[in-house]
Amino acid sequence: MMRQLLLAVLLFWSVMQVSFGGELPPPTPRKDRPVADELYFRRIAQEHNNLVITTTNPNGAIRGTAGDLIVYNNAGSYKMCVLITAPTTWRCSANALTAP
Repeated sequence: MMRQLLLAVLLFWSVMQVSFGGELPPPTPRKDRPVADELYFRRIAQEHNNLVITTTNPNGAIRGTAGDLIVYNNAGSYKMCVLITAPTTWRCSANALTAP
C-alpha cells in the first residue's frame, strides 16, 4: 500500500513539472535514429522551452523570425499565434485555447 502511494505521488509530481512550465530537456542522441528526427526532436524541446504568453496583440507589435510561436491572452481567451512574415505579421488561431 505504501509503495503504491509513493509511486502515485512520484508520478503526479513528474507530470506536474511538465504541465506547469517544466523545461523539456534536449533529447539524448541515439545512433538508430535518423539525423532529421534528432533535429526535429531538438526543435520541439526548444519551442516548448521558449514559448511566450503575452497580453499584447502580437500583430504589428512583437518582432520575431518567421515560424515563431506565441500564445496571446486576450482577456482570458488564449490563442496560438504564428509569425507568418518577418518582422511583425502574426496570424492567430480563430479558436480559443484552454487556459494553461
